[in-house]
Amino acid sequence: MQPVMELKGVSKYFTDRRGRIITAVDNVSFSIGKGEILGLVGESGSGKTTIGRMTVGLTRASKGEVLLDGTDIAEVKNMKKVWTKAQFIHQDPYSSLDPYMTVKEVLERPLSYLMNIAKQEQGERLDEVLRVIGLRNSYLPKRLQELSGGERQRVLIARAFMPGPVYVVADEPTSMIDFIHRNSVIVLLRKLRSEFSTSFLLITHDLSVAADLCDTIGIMHNAHVIEYGPKDQVLTNPKESYTKELLAATPDNMIAASDGHQEKA
Repeated sequence: MQPVMELKGVSKYFTDRRGRIITAVDNVSFSIGKGEILGLVGESGSGKTTIGRMTVGLTRASKGEVLLDGTDIAEVKNMKKVWTKAQFIHQDPYSSLDPYMTVKEVLERPLSYLMNIAKQEQGERLDEVLRVIGLRNSYLPKRLQELSGGERQRVLIARAFMPGPVYVVADEPTSMIDFIHRNSVIVLLRKLRSEFSTSFLLITHDLSVAADLCDTIGIMHNAHVIEYGPKDQVLTNPKESYTKELLAATPDNMIAASDGHQEKA
């Protein structure tokens, strides 16, 4: 079966103020199948978010191919065609959303802008996504500034799912919320995968989050994916010293709890 997302020898270079070439991502290849969750784990500055942005067309690759459902994103003239199929959930639910907009305005925008759906026809999609996300219709008239961090995070996730994407990047979705909401976000992402058969790229510095949620794990270090494979293989039989260091820094009970996690209804 054709992967939903595939990177082939992808690199990304930037130029700093002195004209020096900075390598953010170097020769990375991986694929994500339908309904698969790949966790990209590594420290800040390793290149994780740059990869995520390239897979949804927010940043162009300097070299290599980024294939969404078999189509090279670089060859797509109208990026709306990409963004109806691929979405990016930003890390910060405060800076990513206009606090003066209502929840309804935030959620309707992708339907109007990307899909040209008339407002009178948007209600069915709104109801479906709100049901799965777990937000009541009473939230629609509320302004973002009235919501808690966890509620804003759910609105961010809901916005990403409005156009019905087949592939979603979740960039550190639990890093700016407390532990209770962290677990609820993990359960929610798993539920969305189940409901819509969505493929995910989960970007995180927290190996326990990847252990809890992902099918496959890639370890990033200094612009390279240095280890990649099924979750159990990476967690129980790591080959790279950096992966071993990450595991050593993660409490055993967190990994054990993740391996034994059962989704609650």
